[in-house]
Order: sequence, then structure tokens, then C-alpha cells
Amino acid sequence: RSPDAGVEQFTCALAPGTVEAPAIAGAECGKFSGGTSPQAHCTRPLSDLSTGVLLGHQMCNWYFNATAWPEMNCEEWVAQHVVVMENMYDVGLMVTVEAGAQNKEKPLVVFIHGWPDTAAEWINQMMAMCGQFRCVAVQLPDFLDTLETEDVFLDQVVTRVGGVLAQHLGVSDGSEKALLIGHDFGAVFGYMVAYKYPNMVERYASLEIGNDLQMWHDAKFGTMIHFYQNAAIQAYKSGEIVDDPSKVFGSMSPSQHATARMGGVYARMWAREEFQLRLAPRVRPEDWQSLYTPLGGTGIPQPGMLFVYGARLAVTDKFVEAVQQDGGKVVQLADSTIYHWPQISFAMEVTNLLQEWASSR
Repeated sequence: RSPDAGVEQFTCALAPGTVEAPAIAGAECGKFSGGTSPQAHCTRPLSDLSTGVLLGHQMCNWYFNATAWPEMNCEEWVAQHVVVMENMYDVGLMVTVEAGAQNKEKPLVVFIHGWPDTAAEWINQMMAMCGQFRCVAVQLPDFLDTLETEDVFLDQVVTRVGGVLAQHLGVSDGSEKALLIGHDFGAVFGYMVAYKYPNMVERYASLEIGNDLQMWHDAKFGTMIHFYQNAAIQAYKSGEIVDDPSKVFGSMSPSQHATARMGGVYARMWAREEFQLRLAPRVRPEDWQSLYTPLGGTGIPQPGMLFVYGARLAVTDKFVEAVQQDGGKVVQLADSTIYHWPQISFAMEVTNLLQEWASSR
């Protein structure tokens, strides 16, 4: 890239065709104990080629911003630098998309995608950041057709992400920590992970989703939540999705990607005993707090948080002030719902922000 392009480098410091993914010997990857430990007992390159091909296709055809990176050949870069792994923990399977993850001397950055997307949505950031960082994007259950359907509750997903952190850090005693980045519903998981594993998360960056109970009192936000999450839940229950609610918010994935089972994450969330599907007319703020913010918490997992948003749907002035007062940074790119995917719509700007934030550790 030219010096004035804004991003320093795209190379992962790997020669073409030399990506090697280490495997941990142990139990079969298709089995797990059903325990609660995030300990990995099997991690290896994904044997299901269709999943790897599908994620690579999504990276370059759905999420890659060719306008931001006109000189890049996405397909060549993915073939040279990306490896898809399956990691089995006591609590189940977590598929990861990795670039530059074999260099243990580099800081670790873990990405969590949102609804209704996949780990492929981070292609622009992984391209630019994997030369300086180990980039690992987790694939949430039930968001990829080639993976088996699972009845996974939120706390189990959080534990699996904790397993990804422990696996790549090599320790969980606080001597090594990772940077965590989440978008949309992945940002919700990000808050949960950051709170549960402060010994493995140094700082957290959220795209689009704030963490303030006051946002539940906002009529616009409440209506939006009721509309799209309830639609997703009903689709999950019936097994048929009639209208893709993600299109209202400008999703980058094709309409046919949205499947009924993607609503499972919301159905299981609101099926919790204390929620009882109270989506209408209004979710109780205390319910949401019990979901992913410790009672009495400020909403900021660690000091130095980065919050970037385009659509002012899940953010309040109080949250913005809390981030800034805690040594963090808040950036609004555009006040429009169509920019709910800023890491793609504003690929260059968001990547630069994330690189600057991550490099200041």
C-alpha cells in the first residue's frame, strides 16, 4: 500500500502457502465432556472444507470493502494467510478464523461478530492488523449453515470464547491478556466475556452497542429491539423466516443468509426464567442488566475502552461520558441506521481507529 493509504501494512509476515495450524492431541474433536471448563482438549484445522470455503467466500464477496482496499486481491490474501480452526472445549465447539495467530510474540486480538453475520465480517480489520497482531475471529454457533445446529445458551458461548482466549494466550493467570473487539450482538457477548475474564482481557472495543440501562427507556431503541428480535424468535419457533429483519438495518450479508435458526440466540436469551419472553411491550432494564452487566457495574469492563458507532440506536450520553471518564475514546462516524456495520461501511476509518487503540496498550 502507498504511504498515504492510512493503514501501515497488510502482510502477516508469512510466506505464501506456509500457514500452518498447530494441533493439540487429545480427545476427539467431535466429543466433549459437558463440563464448564474453557480448557481446550482438541484444536485442529477444520476438516469440513465446505465451512472454510464458505467463510472465505463470505469474506471476499460479502464483507470485503474493495473501495477501501483497491489494490488488494482478497481471494489471494485469504488463501495465503487465513486458517479456519475447530476448537473443542469442555463446554463444546468453537470455530475460529485466524490470521497471523501462529506468532506467539505478537499481541492477541479476538473479534466477535454480530447478528446475522459470521466471523467473515472482520476481513477488513484482519487484513490490516494481522501483521502487528495475532487476529482470531470466533464463529458464533447457529450462524453458519455448514455447522451443526446447537442449543447453546449465552453463558456457554461466553465460556467457549474464554477458552479461545486461554488457548491463544497460553495462560489465564493475568500475566498475558488480549484485546477484545465486538460488534452488534457480538458486542453483547464481548461485554460478558470482558466481565467474566478480566484476567485475560486487557481492554475492550465495542462497535455500535453501548452498555447503559437507560437505553431501554428510549422508545426508538425499544421498538427496534421488539421488531427484529421478536421477528427472529418467531422465525426460530416456526422454522421459517418470512422477512429478513436485518435488511432494515442495512446488513451486508445477502437475504438468503438469514435463517430461522439464527433466532435461536434470542429465543434462548429471552427464554431465561427471569425474562419469560418479555419483549412486548418493553424489556425491563433490570433484566438486561442481569444478562451482561454485573449489578451495580458502570458498564465499562476495563479502563481505556473504545466505542465506535454510526447508528445512534444503542448508545446514551451517559454511556459516552462513562467511557470518556474512564480513559476511553468514543467516535461517532455517521448518525444513520444504515451505518450499523461501520467496520465495513467505514472500513479504513474504523481499522485505523482500532489499530491506534490496540497499539496504545
